[in-house]
Amino acid sequence: MERLCKEVYARDDTKRLRQRAMLCQIYHLALHDKWHQARDLMLMSHLQAIVDHSDVSTQILYNRTICQLGLCAFRHSFIKEAHQGLSEIQNTQRAKELLAQGIAMRQQERTAEQEKLERARQIPYHMHINVELMECVYLICSMLLEIPHMASQEYELRRRLLSRSFHYQLKQSEKSSLIGPPENTREHVVAASRAMLNGDWKKCRDFIVNDKMDAKVWNLFRNSDKVKEMVIRRIQEESLRTYLLMYSTVYTTVSLETLSQLFELDKSTVHSVISKMIISEELSASLDEPTDCLIMHRVEPSRLQLLALHLTDKLTQLADSNEQILEPRAGRSYTGPGAWYGLRQERTTTEQQQRPNRMTYQESSNKNRWNANLQNRRRMEQRVRY
Repeated sequence: MERLCKEVYARDDTKRLRQRAMLCQIYHLALHDKWHQARDLMLMSHLQAIVDHSDVSTQILYNRTICQLGLCAFRHSFIKEAHQGLSEIQNTQRAKELLAQGIAMRQQERTAEQEKLERARQIPYHMHINVELMECVYLICSMLLEIPHMASQEYELRRRLLSRSFHYQLKQSEKSSLIGPPENTREHVVAASRAMLNGDWKKCRDFIVNDKMDAKVWNLFRNSDKVKEMVIRRIQEESLRTYLLMYSTVYTTVSLETLSQLFELDKSTVHSVISKMIISEELSASLDEPTDCLIMHRVEPSRLQLLALHLTDKLTQLADSNEQILEPRAGRSYTGPGAWYGLRQERTTTEQQQRPNRMTYQESSNKNRWNANLQNRRRMEQRVRY
Protein backbone atom coordinates (compact mmCIF):
# COMPACT_ATOMS: atom_id res chain seq x y z
CA MET A 1 0.00 0.00 0.00
CA GLU A 2 2.77 2.43 0.87
CA ARG A 3 4.65 1.68 -2.36
CA LEU A 4 1.58 2.28 -4.51
CA CYS A 5 0.76 5.54 -2.72
CA LYS A 6 4.33 6.79 -3.19
CA GLU A 7 3.98 6.06 -6.91
CA VAL A 8 0.85 8.21 -7.04
CA TYR A 9 2.47 11.00 -5.02
CA ALA A 10 5.45 11.10 -7.40
CA ARG A 11 3.65 10.91 -10.76
CA ASP A 12 0.30 12.61 -10.23
CA ASP A 13 -0.04 16.25 -11.24
CA THR A 14 -3.64 16.73 -10.10
CA LYS A 15 -4.51 17.28 -6.46
CA ARG A 16 -7.54 15.01 -6.54
CA LEU A 17 -5.74 11.69 -7.01
CA ARG A 18 -3.10 12.66 -4.47
CA GLN A 19 -5.76 13.46 -1.87
CA ARG A 20 -7.62 10.21 -2.51
CA ALA A 21 -4.40 8.17 -2.34
CA MET A 22 -3.50 9.78 0.97
CA LEU A 23 -6.98 9.13 2.38
CA CYS A 24 -6.80 5.50 1.26
CA GLN A 25 -3.43 5.10 2.95
CA ILE A 26 -4.74 6.62 6.21
CA TYR A 27 -7.80 4.36 6.01
CA HIS A 28 -5.55 1.33 5.52
CA LEU A 29 -3.32 2.25 8.48
CA ALA A 30 -6.30 2.87 10.78
CA LEU A 31 -7.94 -0.39 9.74
CA HIS A 32 -4.78 -2.31 10.72
CA ASP A 33 -4.46 -0.56 14.13
CA LYS A 34 -1.49 1.63 13.20
CA TRP A 35 -2.88 4.61 15.06
CA HIS A 36 0.20 6.81 15.37
CA GLN A 37 1.17 6.52 11.71
CA ALA A 38 -2.38 7.23 10.54
CA ARG A 39 -2.74 10.22 12.86
CA ASP A 40 0.62 11.72 11.83
CA LEU A 41 -0.17 11.32 8.14
CA MET A 42 -3.57 12.99 8.59
CA LEU A 43 -2.05 15.93 10.45
CA MET A 44 0.82 16.35 7.99
CA SER A 45 -1.44 16.31 4.93
CA HIS A 46 -3.72 19.17 6.16
CA LEU A 47 -6.68 17.46 4.51
CA GLN A 48 -9.09 18.99 7.02
CA ALA A 49 -8.55 22.45 5.52
CA ILE A 50 -8.92 21.53 1.84
CA VAL A 51 -11.55 18.78 1.90
CA ASP A 52 -14.42 21.31 1.79
CA HIS A 53 -13.30 22.38 -1.70
CA SER A 54 -13.05 18.80 -3.00
CA ASP A 55 -15.63 16.83 -4.96
CA VAL A 56 -18.38 14.81 -3.28
CA SER A 57 -16.73 11.39 -3.65
CA THR A 58 -13.54 12.68 -1.98
CA GLN A 59 -15.60 14.12 0.88
CA ILE A 60 -17.30 10.75 1.36
CA LEU A 61 -13.91 9.03 1.48
CA TYR A 62 -12.72 11.62 4.02
CA ASN A 63 -15.76 10.93 6.25
CA ARG A 64 -15.13 7.20 6.14
CA THR A 65 -11.44 7.74 6.97
CA ILE A 66 -12.32 9.94 9.96
CA CYS A 67 -14.65 7.23 11.28
CA GLN A 68 -11.97 4.56 10.96
CA LEU A 69 -9.48 6.84 12.71
CA GLY A 70 -11.93 7.30 15.59
CA LEU A 71 -12.49 3.55 15.94
CA CYS A 72 -8.73 2.93 15.81
CA ALA A 73 -8.15 5.53 18.54
CA PHE A 74 -10.80 3.84 20.69
CA ARG A 75 -9.11 0.45 20.31
CA HIS A 76 -5.84 2.05 21.46
CA SER A 77 -7.53 3.66 24.52
CA PHE A 78 -7.26 7.23 23.18
CA ILE A 79 -10.75 8.19 24.31
CA LYS A 80 -10.54 11.95 23.71
CA GLU A 81 -9.19 11.53 20.16
CA ALA A 82 -11.85 8.92 19.38
CA HIS A 83 -14.56 11.25 20.64
CA GLN A 84 -13.27 14.14 18.52
CA GLY A 85 -13.09 12.00 15.40
CA LEU A 86 -16.53 10.41 15.72
CA SER A 87 -18.31 13.58 16.85
CA GLU A 88 -17.92 15.13 13.37
CA ILE A 89 -20.23 12.47 11.95
CA GLN A 90 -22.46 11.65 14.93
CA ASN A 91 -23.47 15.22 15.78
CA THR A 92 -24.98 15.77 12.34
CA GLN A 93 -27.67 13.06 12.72
CA ARG A 94 -26.92 12.12 9.08
CA ALA A 95 -24.31 9.41 9.51
CA LYS A 96 -25.61 7.09 6.78
CA GLU A 97 -25.92 9.89 4.27
CA LEU A 98 -22.43 11.27 4.98
CA LEU A 99 -20.89 7.81 4.67
CA ALA A 100 -22.81 7.09 1.44
CA GLN A 101 -24.53 4.11 3.05
CA GLY A 102 -28.08 5.33 2.53
CA ILE A 103 -30.16 8.02 0.87
CA ALA A 104 -31.88 10.69 2.92
CA MET A 105 -35.64 10.20 3.09
CA ARG A 106 -36.32 13.90 3.59
CA GLN A 107 -38.40 15.77 1.06
CA GLN A 108 -35.88 17.70 -1.00
CA GLU A 109 -36.02 19.39 -4.36
CA ARG A 110 -33.87 16.98 -6.34
CA THR A 111 -34.02 16.26 -10.00
CA ALA A 112 -33.96 12.76 -11.41
CA GLU A 113 -30.37 13.29 -12.56
CA GLN A 114 -29.21 14.33 -9.08
CA GLU A 115 -30.92 11.35 -7.50
CA LYS A 116 -29.28 9.04 -10.04
CA LEU A 117 -25.83 10.48 -9.22
CA GLU A 118 -26.46 10.09 -5.49
CA ARG A 119 -27.43 6.46 -5.92
CA ALA A 120 -24.33 5.85 -8.04
CA ARG A 121 -22.12 7.19 -5.24
CA GLN A 122 -23.43 4.67 -2.68
CA ILE A 123 -20.85 2.34 -1.13
CA PRO A 124 -21.35 -1.44 -1.65
CA TYR A 125 -22.80 -3.29 1.31
CA HIS A 126 -19.66 -5.33 2.04
CA MET A 127 -17.72 -2.06 2.52
CA HIS A 128 -20.20 -0.52 4.97
CA ILE A 129 -19.07 0.76 8.37
CA ASN A 130 -21.39 -0.44 11.13
CA VAL A 131 -23.28 2.70 12.15
CA GLU A 132 -24.65 1.13 15.35
CA LEU A 133 -21.12 0.15 16.41
CA MET A 134 -19.87 3.66 15.65
CA GLU A 135 -22.71 5.25 17.66
CA CYS A 136 -22.09 2.94 20.63
CA VAL A 137 -18.35 3.73 20.63
CA TYR A 138 -19.13 7.45 20.46
CA LEU A 139 -21.58 7.23 23.38
CA ILE A 140 -19.09 5.23 25.49
CA CYS A 141 -16.39 7.84 24.81
CA SER A 142 -18.87 10.59 25.72
CA MET A 143 -19.72 8.76 28.96
CA LEU A 144 -16.06 8.40 29.96
CA LEU A 145 -15.41 12.10 29.29
CA GLU A 146 -18.69 13.73 30.26
CA ILE A 147 -19.64 12.01 33.53
CA PRO A 148 -16.53 13.19 35.49
CA HIS A 149 -17.00 16.62 33.91
CA MET A 150 -20.62 16.69 35.10
CA ALA A 151 -19.53 15.64 38.60
CA SER A 152 -16.98 18.46 38.78
CA GLN A 153 -19.52 21.08 37.59
CA GLU A 154 -22.67 19.69 39.12
CA TYR A 155 -24.08 22.99 40.39
CA GLU A 156 -22.57 25.37 37.83
CA LEU A 157 -25.10 27.70 36.26
CA ARG A 158 -23.42 27.69 32.85
CA ARG A 159 -21.93 24.29 32.25
CA ARG A 160 -19.81 23.66 29.19
CA LEU A 161 -21.15 20.63 27.33
CA LEU A 162 -18.72 18.26 25.67
CA SER A 163 -21.39 16.26 23.84
CA ARG A 164 -24.86 17.67 23.24
CA SER A 165 -26.25 14.46 21.80
CA PHE A 166 -25.14 12.52 24.89
CA HIS A 167 -26.82 15.08 27.18
CA TYR A 168 -29.95 14.82 25.08
CA GLN A 169 -30.05 11.05 25.60
CA LEU A 170 -29.61 11.49 29.37
CA LYS A 171 -32.43 14.04 29.55
CA GLN A 172 -34.75 11.85 27.51
CA SER A 173 -34.13 8.93 29.88
CA GLU A 174 -34.82 11.13 32.92
CA LYS A 175 -38.17 12.26 31.51
CA SER A 176 -39.61 8.74 31.41
CA SER A 177 -41.55 7.91 34.57
CA LEU A 178 -40.87 4.16 34.40
CA ILE A 179 -37.34 3.08 33.47
CA GLY A 180 -37.21 -0.55 32.42
CA PRO A 181 -34.23 -2.74 31.59
CA PRO A 182 -32.18 -1.47 28.64
CA GLU A 183 -32.88 -3.02 25.26
CA ASN A 184 -30.63 -1.40 22.66
CA THR A 185 -27.02 -0.19 22.84
CA ARG A 186 -28.02 3.41 23.46
CA GLU A 187 -30.09 2.52 26.52
CA HIS A 188 -27.25 0.35 27.85
CA VAL A 189 -24.82 3.28 27.71
CA VAL A 190 -27.33 5.66 29.33
CA ALA A 191 -27.96 3.21 32.19
CA ALA A 192 -24.21 2.76 32.63
CA SER A 193 -23.78 6.55 32.77
CA ARG A 194 -26.28 6.85 35.62
CA ALA A 195 -24.45 4.09 37.52
CA MET A 196 -21.08 5.80 36.99
CA LEU A 197 -22.48 9.10 38.24
CA ASN A 198 -23.29 7.34 41.51
CA GLY A 199 -19.79 5.83 41.70
CA ASP A 200 -21.01 2.24 41.17
CA TRP A 201 -18.44 0.96 38.69
CA LYS A 202 -19.54 -2.68 38.85
CA LYS A 203 -23.07 -1.85 37.78
CA CYS A 204 -21.67 0.37 35.04
CA ARG A 205 -19.45 -2.48 33.84
CA ASP A 206 -22.36 -4.92 33.79
CA PHE A 207 -24.37 -2.58 31.56
CA ILE A 208 -21.50 -2.14 29.10
CA VAL A 209 -20.05 -5.67 29.01
CA ASN A 210 -22.72 -8.38 28.82
CA ASP A 211 -23.98 -10.99 26.38
CA LYS A 212 -26.27 -8.62 24.50
CA MET A 213 -23.55 -6.00 24.06
CA ASP A 214 -21.07 -8.71 23.07
CA ALA A 215 -23.31 -9.79 20.21
CA LYS A 216 -24.03 -6.25 18.99
CA VAL A 217 -20.74 -4.44 19.64
CA TRP A 218 -17.74 -6.21 21.12
CA ASN A 219 -17.66 -9.31 18.93
CA LEU A 220 -17.38 -7.04 15.88
CA PHE A 221 -13.86 -6.01 16.95
CA ARG A 222 -10.97 -8.16 15.83
CA ASN A 223 -9.31 -8.16 19.27
CA SER A 224 -12.49 -7.99 21.31
CA ASP A 225 -10.99 -9.30 24.57
CA LYS A 226 -8.34 -6.58 24.69
CA VAL A 227 -10.91 -3.91 23.87
CA LYS A 228 -13.22 -5.10 26.66
CA GLU A 229 -10.35 -5.14 29.15
CA MET A 230 -9.43 -1.60 28.13
CA VAL A 231 -13.03 -0.40 28.52
CA ILE A 232 -13.39 -2.00 31.97
CA ARG A 233 -10.13 -0.42 33.12
CA ARG A 234 -11.20 3.01 31.90
CA ILE A 235 -14.59 2.58 33.61
CA GLN A 236 -12.80 1.84 36.90
CA GLU A 237 -10.56 4.90 36.59
CA GLU A 238 -13.31 7.32 35.55
CA SER A 239 -15.63 5.96 38.26
CA LEU A 240 -12.89 6.65 40.80
CA ARG A 241 -12.56 10.23 39.52
CA THR A 242 -16.33 10.72 39.60
CA TYR A 243 -16.58 9.28 43.12
CA LEU A 244 -13.89 11.63 44.45
CA LEU A 245 -15.45 14.66 42.75
CA MET A 246 -18.95 13.86 43.97
CA TYR A 247 -18.14 12.94 47.58
CA SER A 248 -15.02 14.98 48.33
CA THR A 249 -16.98 17.22 50.72
CA VAL A 250 -18.07 14.19 52.77
CA TYR A 251 -14.58 12.89 53.53
CA THR A 252 -11.88 14.41 55.69
CA THR A 253 -9.33 11.69 54.96
CA VAL A 254 -9.58 8.52 52.93
CA SER A 255 -7.05 5.72 52.64
CA LEU A 256 -5.66 4.74 49.25
CA GLU A 257 -6.00 1.11 50.29
CA THR A 258 -9.75 1.62 50.75
CA LEU A 259 -10.07 3.22 47.32
CA SER A 260 -8.04 0.47 45.65
CA GLN A 261 -10.25 -2.21 47.25
CA LEU A 262 -13.44 -0.31 46.41
CA PHE A 263 -12.61 0.06 42.71
CA GLU A 264 -10.39 -3.04 42.42
CA LEU A 265 -7.42 -1.06 41.13
CA ASP A 266 -3.74 -1.22 41.98
CA LYS A 267 -2.57 1.25 44.58
CA SER A 268 -0.14 2.74 42.07
CA THR A 269 -2.99 3.34 39.61
CA VAL A 270 -5.09 5.01 42.32
CA HIS A 271 -2.09 7.14 43.28
CA SER A 272 -1.50 8.24 39.67
CA VAL A 273 -5.19 9.09 39.07
CA ILE A 274 -5.39 11.18 42.25
CA SER A 275 -2.07 12.89 41.49
CA LYS A 276 -3.32 13.94 38.04
CA MET A 277 -6.50 15.34 39.59
CA ILE A 278 -4.51 17.35 42.15
CA ILE A 279 -2.09 18.69 39.52
CA SER A 280 -4.92 19.74 37.20
CA GLU A 281 -6.68 21.41 40.19
CA GLU A 282 -9.77 19.25 39.87
CA LEU A 283 -9.44 18.10 43.49
CA SER A 284 -8.34 20.24 46.44
CA ALA A 285 -6.48 17.64 48.44
CA SER A 286 -3.00 16.37 49.23
CA LEU A 287 -1.42 12.94 49.51
CA ASP A 288 0.19 12.01 52.82
CA GLU A 289 2.92 9.46 52.12
CA PRO A 290 3.59 8.21 55.72
CA THR A 291 -0.05 7.36 56.39
CA ASP A 292 -0.84 6.58 52.73
CA CYS A 293 -4.00 8.69 52.89
CA LEU A 294 -5.70 11.37 50.86
CA ILE A 295 -6.37 14.50 52.94
CA MET A 296 -9.19 16.76 51.75
CA HIS A 297 -8.61 20.49 52.15
CA ARG A 298 -12.27 21.40 52.53
CA VAL A 299 -11.94 24.20 50.00
CA GLU A 300 -14.93 23.21 47.91
CA PRO A 301 -18.27 24.23 49.43
CA SER A 302 -20.82 21.58 50.23
CA ARG A 303 -23.95 21.02 48.16
CA LEU A 304 -26.08 23.10 50.52
CA GLN A 305 -23.56 25.93 50.43
CA LEU A 306 -23.39 25.81 46.63
CA LEU A 307 -27.17 25.98 46.36
CA ALA A 308 -27.22 28.91 48.80
CA LEU A 309 -24.57 30.72 46.73
CA HIS A 310 -26.52 30.19 43.52
CA LEU A 311 -29.70 31.43 45.21
CA THR A 312 -27.85 34.54 46.37
CA ASP A 313 -26.60 35.21 42.84
CA LYS A 314 -30.10 34.86 41.40
CA LEU A 315 -31.56 37.20 44.03
CA THR A 316 -28.83 39.75 43.30
CA GLN A 317 -29.63 39.60 39.59
CA LEU A 318 -33.34 40.01 40.35
CA ALA A 319 -32.67 43.06 42.55
CA ASP A 320 -30.46 44.62 39.86
CA SER A 321 -33.12 44.13 37.20
CA ASN A 322 -35.78 45.69 39.46
CA GLU A 323 -33.55 48.70 40.09
CA GLN A 324 -33.06 49.16 36.36
CA ILE A 325 -36.83 49.06 35.83
CA LEU A 326 -37.52 51.62 38.60
CA GLU A 327 -34.62 53.88 37.67
CA PRO A 328 -35.95 57.30 36.47
CA ARG A 329 -34.86 59.04 33.30
CA ALA A 330 -32.60 61.38 35.23
CA GLY A 331 -30.28 58.44 35.89
CA ARG A 332 -30.75 58.27 39.67
CA SER A 333 -30.88 54.83 41.25
CA TYR A 334 -33.80 53.69 43.37
CA THR A 335 -33.01 54.16 47.08
CA GLY A 336 -36.33 53.29 48.69
CA PRO A 337 -39.95 54.48 48.80
CA GLY A 338 -39.09 57.73 50.62
CA ALA A 339 -36.77 58.87 47.87
CA TRP A 340 -39.62 59.02 45.36
CA TYR A 341 -41.44 61.70 47.40
CA GLY A 342 -38.28 63.81 47.63
CA LEU A 343 -37.74 63.44 43.90
CA ARG A 344 -41.31 64.57 43.26
CA GLN A 345 -40.82 67.69 45.39
CA GLU A 346 -37.62 68.45 43.54
CA ARG A 347 -39.46 68.24 40.23
CA THR A 348 -42.22 70.62 41.41
CA THR A 349 -39.68 73.22 42.54
CA THR A 350 -37.87 73.11 39.21
CA GLU A 351 -41.18 73.53 37.36
CA GLN A 352 -42.04 76.56 39.50
CA GLN A 353 -38.66 78.08 38.77
CA GLN A 354 -39.11 77.55 35.04
CA ARG A 355 -42.65 78.99 35.01
CA PRO A 356 -41.67 82.73 35.44
CA ASN A 357 -39.16 82.40 32.67
CA ARG A 358 -41.87 81.04 30.40
CA MET A 359 -44.19 83.94 31.38
CA THR A 360 -41.55 86.58 30.68
CA TYR A 361 -40.85 85.07 27.29
CA GLN A 362 -44.57 85.05 26.46
CA GLU A 363 -45.04 88.65 27.61
CA SER A 364 -42.08 89.85 25.56
CA SER A 365 -43.37 88.09 22.44
CA ASN A 366 -46.84 89.67 22.87
CA LYS A 367 -45.29 93.11 23.35
CA ASN A 368 -43.25 92.81 20.19
CA ARG A 369 -46.30 91.69 18.25
CA TRP A 370 -48.35 94.72 19.53
CA ASN A 371 -45.58 97.14 18.52
CA ALA A 372 -45.44 95.66 15.04
CA ASN A 373 -49.22 96.06 14.62
CA LEU A 374 -49.02 99.67 15.80
CA GLN A 375 -46.34 100.53 13.25
CA ASN A 376 -48.37 98.95 10.44
CA ARG A 377 -51.41 101.08 11.36
CA ARG A 378 -49.41 104.29 11.29
CA ARG A 379 -48.03 103.43 7.83
CA MET A 380 -51.55 102.82 6.49
CA GLU A 381 -52.78 106.16 7.89
CA GLN A 382 -49.90 108.03 6.22
CA ARG A 383 -50.68 106.38 2.86
CA VAL A 384 -54.35 107.43 3.11
CA ARG A 385 -53.41 111.08 3.83
CA TYR A 386 -51.09 111.47 0.91
